[in-house]
Amino acid sequence: MQILATLPTAIQRQLAETAVRLRKAAGYSQVELVERSGLAPYTIYELENGLSNPSLTTLEKLANAFNITVADLFLRTERSEEIERIATFLAGNADKKQIRKLWALLEAGLLD
Repeated sequence: MQILATLPTAIQRQLAETAVRLRKAAGYSQVELVERSGLAPYTIYELENGLSNPSLTTLEKLANAFNITVADLFLRTERSEEIERIATFLAGNADKKQIRKLWALLEAGLLD
């Protein structure tokens, strides 16, 4: 029974997948995410591997690093998938700073 207690829950897996997806789409390394979020490296590792039950403060720091809301961490929408595809395309044609700026504008709903 103890083995089952260590398996990530569905919400932990979803958060892990979202954190990795957002980090990669933004072009951040794990080190850059640590710097931008103010979270410890091990915290990022745990989040991305579905091994933690993060506090609200941790979720806020993670969301702020991507210029999104905490709720956005749990909402996987068609729009976020479209933004991810655009960011991936641009990765070959723009520098990281341009991609991050575009990502923030799209997420904020300032571009359609």
